[in-house]
Amino acid sequence: MYSFTANTKAKFELVNITDQINRLVAESKIKSGYALVFIPHTTAGIICNEDEARLKNDILQVIKTLKEKSWNFGGFAHDADEGNAAAHIVAALSGNSRGFIVRDGQLELGTWQSIMLLEMDGPRSRKVWIKIIRDS
Repeated sequence: MYSFTANTKAKFELVNITDQINRLVAESKIKSGYALVFIPHTTAGIICNEDEARLKNDILQVIKTLKEKSWNFGGFAHDADEGNAAAHIVAALSGNSRGFIVRDGQLELGTWQSIMLLEMDGPRSRKVWIKIIRDS
């Protein structure tokens, strides 16, 4: 298993981690297989989408709106404890892992696809674990 740490700088942030994962895939010398990207946190997620500034802002705005709207109906129950229920909810919906095909020693991504860490309770230091599985 491979890993690295991503340090986020904001409460809500999308961090492109594609290059770090590509480096680890290359380091593994795998030619064909699968890379599972996992983040062991409950207020962050892993998504695959276009790394375009306006789209990233739109995604983060949806998350911020969920947090703001929660107060309009009395808040989420978990907010009484830590105030970060929206982060947990979005993390549950976005997921903490994604799997990617490896072909010819590289991640097989679509033209506009990037792998991003979705931070919803930062700034924090986030662990990212990658399990690389070779085809038999």
